Amino acid sequence: MSTSGPTYGVLQTFDHQTQEWGSFKSRLNQWFIANDITSLTDKASVKRRAILLTSLCESSFKLASDLALPKKVEELEYDELVKILDDHFTPKRLGFAEKSAFYAAVQRPGESHTQWAARLRGLAAHCEFKNLEEALLDKFIMGMAAGRERDKLFVQNQRELTLAKAIDLAESVRCARQASSQAAPGASNADAASHADADAVFNIKKEKCSVCGFNNHKSNQCRFKNYKCKKCNTKGHLRKMCPNGEKIKYVDEGTVDDAGGDDGEFFYNIRCIKGKPMTERVMISGLALEFEIDSGSAVSVISENTYKSYFKELPLSVTNKKLFSYTGENIKTLGIVLLPISYNGRTEVLNVYVVHAGGPPLLGRDFIREFDLELAPANASATVHALYKQQTQNGIYSNIVKQLINQFPKVFSGNLGSFNKYKISLRLKPDAKPIFFKARPVPYALKEKIDKELDRLLSLGILKPVEHSDYASPVVPVLKKDGNIRLCADYSVTINKQLLIDQYPLPTVNDLLSKLHGGMQFSKIDLSMAYNQFILTEDSQSLTCINTHRGLFNYTRLVFGLSSAPAVFQRAMECLLSGIDGIIFLLDDILITGTNEAQHKHRLNEVLQRLADAGLTVQMSKCEFFKDEISYLGHVIDKYGIRKSLDKVKAIIKAPKPTNVSQLQSFLGLTNYYRNFVPDASSVLSPLYNLLNKNTKWEWTRDHDEAFVQIKNILASDKTLAHFDPKAKLILTVDASPTGLGAVLSQVGSDGLEKPLSYASRTLNAAEKKYAQIQKEATAIIFGIRRFHQYLYGRAEPFTLRTDHKPLLAIFGPHKGIPEVSANRLQRYAIFLTAYNYTIEYISSKQNSADYLSRACWEEGHEETSEELAECEDRATYVNFITDGDLPVTLSDMRRETARDPYLTIVIRYILNGWPRKIDDTNLKPFFNCRSQLSYENGILMRGHKVVIPSSLHNTICKELHSSHFGVVKMKAEARKRLWFPGVDAALEGLAAACGVCCALRPAPPHAALAPWPLPPHPFYRIHVDFLGPFHGYMFLIIVDAYSKWVECYDMSSTYNSKAVINKMYDLMSRFGIPHTLVSDNGTSFTSGEFNDFCKRNGIQHVLSPVYHPASNGQAESFVKIVKKGIKGIILEGCNKKTIQEKINKFLFDYRNSKNSTTDQSPAELVYGRSLRSRLDLINPVAPPPSSTELNRTVELKQSLQAKYYKGIKRAVYKENDCVWITKNTDKKKFTWLEGKIKKKIGHVMYVVYVPVLNCEVTRHIDQIRPRRDTISPRLDSAQSSDQSWDPDLIPDVSPSPPAADQGDTVAQPGRDGEVPAGPNQGEIAEAPKTPPRAADAAERRRAISPIFSTPTSDSYYDTDVDT
Repeated sequence: MSTSGPTYGVLQTFDHQTQEWGSFKSRLNQWFIANDITSLTDKASVKRRAILLTSLCESSFKLASDLALPKKVEELEYDELVKILDDHFTPKRLGFAEKSAFYAAVQRPGESHTQWAARLRGLAAHCEFKNLEEALLDKFIMGMAAGRERDKLFVQNQRELTLAKAIDLAESVRCARQASSQAAPGASNADAASHADADAVFNIKKEKCSVCGFNNHKSNQCRFKNYKCKKCNTKGHLRKMCPNGEKIKYVDEGTVDDAGGDDGEFFYNIRCIKGKPMTERVMISGLALEFEIDSGSAVSVISENTYKSYFKELPLSVTNKKLFSYTGENIKTLGIVLLPISYNGRTEVLNVYVVHAGGPPLLGRDFIREFDLELAPANASATVHALYKQQTQNGIYSNIVKQLINQFPKVFSGNLGSFNKYKISLRLKPDAKPIFFKARPVPYALKEKIDKELDRLLSLGILKPVEHSDYASPVVPVLKKDGNIRLCADYSVTINKQLLIDQYPLPTVNDLLSKLHGGMQFSKIDLSMAYNQFILTEDSQSLTCINTHRGLFNYTRLVFGLSSAPAVFQRAMECLLSGIDGIIFLLDDILITGTNEAQHKHRLNEVLQRLADAGLTVQMSKCEFFKDEISYLGHVIDKYGIRKSLDKVKAIIKAPKPTNVSQLQSFLGLTNYYRNFVPDASSVLSPLYNLLNKNTKWEWTRDHDEAFVQIKNILASDKTLAHFDPKAKLILTVDASPTGLGAVLSQVGSDGLEKPLSYASRTLNAAEKKYAQIQKEATAIIFGIRRFHQYLYGRAEPFTLRTDHKPLLAIFGPHKGIPEVSANRLQRYAIFLTAYNYTIEYISSKQNSADYLSRACWEEGHEETSEELAECEDRATYVNFITDGDLPVTLSDMRRETARDPYLTIVIRYILNGWPRKIDDTNLKPFFNCRSQLSYENGILMRGHKVVIPSSLHNTICKELHSSHFGVVKMKAEARKRLWFPGVDAALEGLAAACGVCCALRPAPPHAALAPWPLPPHPFYRIHVDFLGPFHGYMFLIIVDAYSKWVECYDMSSTYNSKAVINKMYDLMSRFGIPHTLVSDNGTSFTSGEFNDFCKRNGIQHVLSPVYHPASNGQAESFVKIVKKGIKGIILEGCNKKTIQEKINKFLFDYRNSKNSTTDQSPAELVYGRSLRSRLDLINPVAPPPSSTELNRTVELKQSLQAKYYKGIKRAVYKENDCVWITKNTDKKKFTWLEGKIKKKIGHVMYVVYVPVLNCEVTRHIDQIRPRRDTISPRLDSAQSSDQSWDPDLIPDVSPSPPAADQGDTVAQPGRDGEVPAGPNQGEIAEAPKTPPRAADAAERRRAISPIFSTPTSDSYYDTDVDT
């Protein structure tokens, strides 16, 4: 590209398909700057537009032209063109989307740390983080590839670590690691040799641990000795020390990724060359694919063709792994794709390798590990594909079923379906009220498993968290035989009582004849576990809320345990499949038939299509296809029609004859229960009753045998057996003996009589014979309900369940709730029973019609259902998954000590054989009280999920619980999660109380009840003292009167020893008297000998408060706080050392004058009997109350006597406007006389005088006033004019002479206080002198005039200061 003149830089062509517009735009602007092309040099923007357009490739130019329409691109301004391209190429930024991409980023393989940090900055450009550097640092470390660099950063102090430091530190570790890996050749050998020599010198023989392989410890001390090997699954060694390493090559646990694998850097992909391969169908994102199972391959593999055909939209990740075939040939790997693989109801994301070679897709050991599968040995007759194991032996139908599976992959996927026709609504009774149950406590050992199950249900969308709910049902965790948890909601105590349950009519025998007539073969599609496929409405979801230890959760789907669930499910299926001939919905099964194979297949296709359209799935393992006959309600249905099934009477027909009196009595009990339906029962049963006579020897003869067979045939005949009536009341009677189970299903007809419908019995297997008696009786209930499931399931009217074991009424009561503390098996039974509508009642053993069937089971192996087999295999579930490794003793120790414990052996015998009605032994009573919760599992006695500890291990267990010196509450909580024995709480309390360490660590006991000091009889009877400070450099002594709450505050900043305190006490005592009691703390100032002597000398009782218990001297402590608060306010307000005491006095004055909350009076009122006058009284002056009359008389008398003996002269009384001379003092001994005029009189001897010279009013005593004439003689005026310094105050007043009698009483000498008594010449009056007197005369004259002042000693007579 050329312009006029030389150009600088290179401007390449822009292609929007391979380049970023923002980057090109930045380079273009820089090119314009380099070549001096700006808006000034190119005002028309023609040149810039031309350069931009010519820099676009063909496709980009076409795009710009399209964006500019309807205008032409060459007509646009440059800025307009750039804006159009900006709007198109700049993606819309969403904050959370950008943050999601930022947080999802991880360091790529081969990406350096600086590149990783730079990429993070680019991702964070539009995230708008409040603290960008912190977010970058966190993501830089969290997203780093695993290795030493990441480990090193993890141990750094995050407060000091920055992103730059993190990058430098990571690079340093990387460089060091690379350098160390390039060690000099032979160095390792030299080191090894040196170590070997050192060991040889010191004769050190290192034993290698057979568990972990290290040499620093012995095998029996290895901390991994209880770990399981990941290769051979044997406890006692790690994988690298596996002795079977050459024989077994299993995949290691963990995710197969580029960070490492079980086969190192190489994977060997092994395929079966000979024989038919094992295949399995899995679902991947709704797509059904057939994979081969290859246990020899470490990873799962698909070909490039499979990837491009189905998963090309998914990105491939780069991998450094190498795949080799069994023959060692290298298999080229294109990358790894993450695929969500669904199998057996679970979905897991696997790393699937995409290879260049062709071939079928393979599922390797990673698939086997993720889905917890096992490769079990197969019989020679077993089919290869698990999905087809239920097919008939006829190979023709095998292909038909395969076609159905391929045709409806979603229906047979095994995933959780979702009914899409409508949502299910639960209806409540009109009087329903919300019921909220709190979450039940979770056993410690099950908490992690429950959390895992909750997470699984949340991920499937079956549960959703909520913050609040009106309804809440508790949950019961039940262990399955594989150790996982089944989380069951206990709705029996909440909404099951309030739900409206619709009646769903069961198909009768006539319905079977009409709908299935002419059918040749029958297929059954199982939907028994399909409740969760039906979605609930929002309102109904709130009703299913469960309360867990993690909060509240709503079920979004129909859940097992709701009483209305069967009817809701059945109605939905009837609506869905209505209109299809040759089918009938039997409870949870869909039965399909046809007159020929084509019709059968057509109807099967139509049913599956409707299921697929509705979004439902089926359980393939429970489906049956093209069966020759089926059983329903005691009838057998086949191509020949409907006939009566022998199963309903097999139990009684094949019952063996009695061998002793007890068995005969049991059999006669059954016959007597139904003897109303036996014609001539007395004559038939007569030979049998003869054997019960006391004097008759037991001998079973032919007559007895004939009577026994005859009565059995009568009981099994149609004359005795009733025809099933769906509207009749059903009764299920069950019983268990030590060897078998029995059940009788009967119904109550319209005549009110109970007639049998069917009999059932079976023997107990070896495992069941070890059950406790309560569990045997519970097993009989489950056996009877399962055997007669078709009669009992989905009934609106409850059936009656009868048992002769009374404890089961409390456990299995339909409204009692699922027991949270009981044997695990009983919990599962209780959950199973929540699906049925029943009532349970007790019946005595004598009236139990099933008693004989349980004792007279024939010795014939019976085929149990898969559920029954699961129950039998479920031995010691709690022991296996809770006890092992959870207690400080081993299982073998527990078994051994349990067998040795004398009381536990008795308890075990009672559990297995039945408990007596009453127990008097105090040692056994605790077990008797919780007998329904006890079970004997695998040699261990259990109370629910808790282990019962033998007495010999009580101390060991208690010490283990107390090993960390926890408190009693925590120890009890830990014990209740795991174990129990009688008196466990008392044992733990005693252990904690006797522990010296716990006593040393135990906090102070709680505060005792408040004990106030008694009120003293008068003020300052008892005082409380304490120090305040040091506080801002001050120390104060606080003294409080307990009676009046009067407080004194003395500054003790200079010293506060005992002597200083005593001085302040003297000051207090001088004003208020000696106190009777003094209360203080144990400070040295109060405990010294000097202070004790002071108290003894003055008769003061000194009370010391306890050490470090200031509350005992609470009075002083409280006032310390009050004064401290006041002083703090003074300091904050501003003061210095000169003014702080003044302000403290002001604070004390205000406090003493304020009302106290305890006494309801002010301290001043209690001390002085009145409030102190304050400045606030000026606002509303109140006259003080008059003194008492007696006090007034006393005072007047004393004053008159005082005046009589005072011997002073009586002065004249001045009136208003009288002219006077007054004194003006400069100090005590100097004064002058000034003219004045009387303004008013104050009291008896005080006057207010106006002074013209000072132009103010002053107050003077009568002794400081002399009369003055209003006119002055001419001589005086001339004298004043001749000498202005003359002081007129020295001129005596001219007044009449006082009486002669008073002249002789004057004294010339000054008194002690500076007062001068009247002299003998004081009453004389002289004329005013013409000239001022001499100094000596002035002094004499002043002494004569002012008898209360002493003679001045200086010659200064004048002072211009104003004396007020």
